[in-house]
Amino acid sequence: EMEIRNCVYTGKLNTLIKQLALFDEFVRSVNQRDLSRRMSDRSLVLRFLAFYEKGYLKAQTGLKAFLNDFCEVYRNPPDSKLAEFQQRFRHALRAAHTVFGAEAFRLRRPDARGGGEWATRVNASVFQVITVTFTSPNYDLAQITERSDAIYEEYLDLVSTDNTWLECVTKSTGDASKIRYAFEAWGLRLQAVMSGAATQDSQRVFSRALKREMFQQDPTCALCGQEIRLMNDAALDHIEHYWRGGATIPSNARLVHRLCNLKRPN
Repeated sequence: EMEIRNCVYTGKLNTLIKQLALFDEFVRSVNQRDLSRRMSDRSLVLRFLAFYEKGYLKAQTGLKAFLNDFCEVYRNPPDSKLAEFQQRFRHALRAAHTVFGAEAFRLRRPDARGGGEWATRVNASVFQVITVTFTSPNYDLAQITERSDAIYEEYLDLVSTDNTWLECVTKSTGDASKIRYAFEAWGLRLQAVMSGAATQDSQRVFSRALKREMFQQDPTCALCGQEIRLMNDAALDHIEHYWRGGATIPSNARLVHRLCNLKRPN
């Protein structure tokens, strides 16, 4: 479909899409060598631009029609709009790479032992959700960097616990209701992470550096006593509940399976 659009919708927008697909921020974030085959890289760029400009609520008639309509309407936008597209795209991809690194825009595949690993390929629906939500005027890059650990952990929790969200980004992904749920579910979580830190304890979430250190020292779940195979299947839990006054300090942290932590009574 992107190859057809490349022929049909020639103009300034098409030229910009080609350029953005080569940006270092994009290449590093998607981290997938064969993405340029069949213009899959440009298709991701187009998804970002369309959802950023029009919003997910306008995707009511199917994803293909939504993207084609954007290409037609914005075929030759003013230079100011092209500059805006470029600036917001760069911001979103820098933010994604800051938070997720080489694991950006991927889902986790469960294994037989209850653990998981990151998929090797980018998920296009996840890409459009993550990048567009990072363009909110309420989140500048400094704030995202400051809260990157919390955002990463929130995404891990989302893909580990919300089966509805997983279905929305993997099955019939052009359905309007699924697009809406995918954007809103993640958007609410991101909003909570970003706004909560301003009024609550700025260190409520343990750092990934501490989790890595504790995992390397002893990858045993403090709740079930079993080995935690991968660091991303682990979480740092407050021994004394945060809401009971437990401090977010190393001495009050214990390494647990993410799923064990979810089963822990609130």
